[in-house]
Amino acid sequence: MRSYKHPTKSGRVTVPHPRKDTPLATLRSIYRQAGLDWKERK
Repeated sequence: MRSYKHPTKSGRVTVPHPRKDTPLATLRSIYRQAGLDWKERK
């Protein structure tokens, strides 16, 4: 598992690692927790 800290928000996002494919629901949750808009991803 890997944990990432948002630069301006409190808390951490934990991502399962190593895993080849991350489930879509997990990716959306990561974006939401990080304060990012899922629809504006590249």
